[in-house]
Amino acid sequence: MGYSVALGEHLAAGPDRIRARLAELGHATRAALADVAGWRVVEPVGEPTAITTLTPLDGADPQKVRSWLIAERGIVTTYAGCSAHRSSCTRRCCGYRRTSTAPPRTWRPSHEALAEATELLS
Repeated sequence: MGYSVALGEHLAAGPDRIRARLAELGHATRAALADVAGWRVVEPVGEPTAITTLTPLDGADPQKVRSWLIAERGIVTTYAGCSAHRSSCTRRCCGYRRTSTAPPRTWRPSHEALAEATELLS
C-alpha cells in the first residue's frame, strides 16, 4: 500500500520535475562540499543526479567519519567500502545525501562538520 501511494504522489508531482529538483540539490551539495580540505567530490558538479560521493585525499577513514557525523552532528551519510574479495577496489568513499530541501546557504554546518570530523579522526 505504501509503495502505491508513493508512486501515485510521484506521478502526480511529475517525474521530470522531481528529477530536476534532485539534480539541483546534488549540484548545490557538490558545489558546497567541493572545497572541504582532505576530500574530493567524485561526480562533476553539473552531473544531473542528487548523488554526491566524496573520496578522501589524505588518509581519512570514511567509515569513521560517517560514524562521527551521525553520532555527533546527526548528519546521515553512507559508506561504501571494499569487500575482501574485490582486490581491484582502490578507494573507499563516503556518500553524502541531502535529505532536506533547505536552501544551500543553510548547509554550511555540514561542510564544517565534515572538516571537523576529518581533522579529529585523521
